[in-house]
Amino acid sequence: MVYQITREGATPYIARATQSARWPWGWSYDRPTYCSASEHMSDTPQFLDSVVKAALAKLRADPIPLYTFALYHDHESAAVSVCADTKESSLASLRRSNNWSMRYFAQHVRDGKWEDACLFQANVGRSLSLGDFARVNVARTDLPPGVATNNSFYLAMVGAIVANQEYILELAPEREDVIFCCSGPDSEVALAWSVLADKETSMSALESVLVRLKSTLPSAAGVTEENLYKLDWAIEEVLGIGGKVITLDDGSSASLPADQRAFFDALVYFQCISGLLSTIAGDGFLSIFYNETGAGIEQTRRTLEAFGDPIAPVFEEAYQMLRAPYDIQPNTNWVTRNSGDPYEVIGDEDQKAVRETETQIEKLSVQAWARALTMYKAAR
Repeated sequence: MVYQITREGATPYIARATQSARWPWGWSYDRPTYCSASEHMSDTPQFLDSVVKAALAKLRADPIPLYTFALYHDHESAAVSVCADTKESSLASLRRSNNWSMRYFAQHVRDGKWEDACLFQANVGRSLSLGDFARVNVARTDLPPGVATNNSFYLAMVGAIVANQEYILELAPEREDVIFCCSGPDSEVALAWSVLADKETSMSALESVLVRLKSTLPSAAGVTEENLYKLDWAIEEVLGIGGKVITLDDGSSASLPADQRAFFDALVYFQCISGLLSTIAGDGFLSIFYNETGAGIEQTRRTLEAFGDPIAPVFEEAYQMLRAPYDIQPNTNWVTRNSGDPYEVIGDEDQKAVRETETQIEKLSVQAWARALTMYKAAR
């Protein structure tokens, strides 16, 4: 267990205590003990994945020769379900639909009404009339409270199908004949696609998490300098308390698509600056060097340097001054290894230098916070 020392005493570092703190530029915030999904961002991808998996369990128990697989959003009832069709059912539905529409098509052609005739053409593909599918509303589930049915929601529907593609295709006699589809903002079927090759569906663990974060975190329009700090809570809803995006990088960030790399960079920079400033606002700049592990401090150093932040040389100077007195080690912190007062470890002159460093960082913090906001908005 790694411990953290505050002015009230030593507490487990992993504990998340309620605290009120004042940010350097003057406004304050209250950090709650936890943030529920309904209060902030619902875990939409996980919810949709659970619906698809529940539907697959039912379809395996009562199988059909799968031809079309749809993830359906009932806009009026705010529910999601799966609809599945067979080739036989699809062709029968097409025949019924075409027999009906041809009567009107022929009439409009006889009357010389081109525009009207265009509205009643034959369907030459397959039926996407979900209500006529062989299986309708399988694993129907109400949407959790607070889920925003925006474009990200419908893209997450696509993601839920893609993630389960191979399991879905196990139900199909001819996998290459299968068509997948899902609802959109204004229609029960908005997107349709065929089987994706492995290279088209595969992604690194980091990219998978970024897709999940992108579908749950606030849009660019939803963040300002005043509420950007809440992004920390939303990220933790996905990664867990204390979760850092940078720790997920196994080297694959270098090969991320440009838009994903920009999103990754924005989150890494934000978490670095947010963590640094919240520590200063809470227990002071010096606490970084006796409360944080060497690995955590190294992450901050590398991130500030990588982004060329003006805070980087200021932080580095303090690190070089304090690394020896606090015997900074990768996997432990000073507080865990020692029982004394961390302020007595360094002399009055060094304490004065630390206070001056803290003042410098506070002056630079407004610029850093604005940059974090700009990067996040651009990446969204």
